Amino acid sequence: MELMLDKLIGMKFTQDNWIQQVLEAVPGFHPIWEEHVDFWDGEPAGITNDMIELAAYANALIEEFKEQELQVIFDLIESMIVEGTEEVKDAACTGFLESILNPITADSPFLELVNRLVGPHSRAYCKAWLEFSGNTLPGFE
Repeated sequence: MELMLDKLIGMKFTQDNWIQQVLEAVPGFHPIWEEHVDFWDGEPAGITNDMIELAAYANALIEEFKEQELQVIFDLIESMIVEGTEEVKDAACTGFLESILNPITADSPFLELVNRLVGPHSRAYCKAWLEFSGNTLPGFE
């Protein structure tokens, strides 16, 4: 399950291939993904909705402090921001990262964990999002 960011750099994430790469790297997400696909009757939900589903899965892992699997997910998100198409980058930021940040407060027991997990490009987006939304979080100033 070791999947480091340096192994992911150089891959191109597209709207057509990103989910397969996630499912290969994060097998625990597979049943959640199948339910998501079933809910949409096989029709595309849209990549942002898909990323929100991945974020919901990650938020559950955050609540359980499952750092190893979370690091794999956050490394994938960082790679998508660096090596993804514009649609993938936008969805990774607005669908995934915003969904991760929104429930976290300055006194959240999960803030330190999220601070450790985000990569530099993800952190830059998080800082910009928090500033835009008028919020602040320690570690994201």
